[in-house]
Amino acid sequence: MTDRASAFEAHADRQISGPHEARIRSGKPRAAALVEQRKQLSRRRLIDSAFVALREKHGSPPFDDALPGEPLTAFNEIRKVFA
Repeated sequence: MTDRASAFEAHADRQISGPHEARIRSGKPRAAALVEQRKQLSRRRLIDSAFVALREKHGSPPFDDALPGEPLTAFNEIRKVFA
């Protein structure tokens, strides 16, 4: 795990820390699922940001999604894995 990913995990854990943490994590499955869903969305955002930065660094357009009927790009394949 990279330093940035570790920092994100720590930040996400701090967001749910507090007086309601035990209830969120154990007693309320829906709330716990929402927290995990938000963390997963934030992970995807982190991955997307890294791809965009890497593409721009190498002079490529930030997004290069395949059009319908075209083979998926590497970006689309990786996004599909995390979906």
